[in-house]
Amino acid sequence: MVNEHKKLKESVLYISQVAEPDDTFAKVKLCKLLYNIDFEAYLQFGKSVTEETYRKLEQGTVPTAVFSLLEDDKDVVLVNRLFHGYTQQKPVAMRDAETSIFTVEEIALINLVVRRHWGQTGTQMSNESHNFIGWRLAKDNEIIPLQAALLEDRDLTESEKLYAKQFDMSAV
Repeated sequence: MVNEHKKLKESVLYISQVAEPDDTFAKVKLCKLLYNIDFEAYLQFGKSVTEETYRKLEQGTVPTAVFSLLEDDKDVVLVNRLFHGYTQQKPVAMRDAETSIFTVEEIALINLVVRRHWGQTGTQMSNESHNFIGWRLAKDNEIIPLQAALLEDRDLTESEKLYAKQFDMSAV
């Protein structure tokens, strides 16, 4: 794999190692963990951990290069297994991740996000990702900018409504 996706590859390896004992960990969940990690990292650090872009797919927000990485790489293999009557592809790390490329804060965030979603299925995480305003606003296959993590989907407070009324937008 080309060095341009090094942080994504090492993230996939590290997550695969940490989440290995989680019965619900599989390829779809890996994608959702990466999305949660990177958008949370943007909120905390102003940049993603994996340095990847994300697209809107029907199943939710997905890192653009992850599928080619999983198909072409020999350091992570996909093992087919049955889970509740369905065949899943579980990523298995064939070597330890190079954690030295991450900051202490990035490793802590990865661990936190994996623990937060422990026992949650990929389908549950996909359904949850459909609530993300960045996913809802994007067109199919469109890149979702990391800045979408800053958007809130909520009703305006009364003070915000009063502030907005100060501006006469009809003159524009």
